[in-house]
Amino acid sequence: MHLRAVRVRGFKSFPDPVEVRLEPGVGVIVGPNGSGKSNVAAAIRWAAGSLSPNELRAEKPDDVLFAGAANRGQADFCEVELLFDNQDGAADFEYSELTVARRLHRGGEGQ
Repeated sequence: MHLRAVRVRGFKSFPDPVEVRLEPGVGVIVGPNGSGKSNVAAAIRWAAGSLSPNELRAEKPDDVLFAGAANRGQADFCEVELLFDNQDGAADFEYSELTVARRLHRGGEGQ
């Protein structure tokens, strides 16, 4: 079983839906400064259940929402999905895929 994709929307520096695909054996994300690498790592931590804003480089829970930009309004919600591939049957369940998702609405309501 491996993490096949991370889908991010409205989370930190990702106002639009983005999918980061990962192949088996991928252990790093490489890119220039300011490209959002650490925000992808924070998204994985957050979707996996982190409740600590410090682990996400934030001061309060709402800080994970896209805050807006000069030409772009703030996000009303953020969502992160982790898509796991279980084609090899390594996890002890019958499904070949598993998705774990977390959503937070501005104002604190989460799913």
